[in-house]
Amino acid sequence: MQQLIPLDSSPGQAWQVAVLINGTTSLFFVTLRYNEIANYWNMTLQDSNQNLLIDSLPLVTGTNLFGQFGYLNVGSLYIVNASSVATPNFPNSSDLVTDFVMVWGDTVAA
Repeated sequence: MQQLIPLDSSPGQAWQVAVLINGTTSLFFVTLRYNEIANYWNMTLQDSNQNLLIDSLPLVTGTNLFGQFGYLNVGSLYIVNASSVATPNFPNSSDLVTDFVMVWGDTVAA
């Protein structure tokens, strides 16, 4: 199952999200930050007890961002360019909401 996760383009944003992963609902805390110097978004993921799971994960397209973290049982995460506008492989400070979507889903077999 895949779920679209709402985003906004605030430079520092944090929220709780409940996602269905492999038939089980899991609660996570997500923080997105925009790195003004390097011009990219990165993500921090915490479990329901706010224990750090993943820190400073760059938001790029074309790959399962959680692929290397299969042992954490956090499912799969993709940043998808949903626009017809040609953009680089990562959202910038102004197009995260307009041109990209976050898709969180079940664990993908390697």
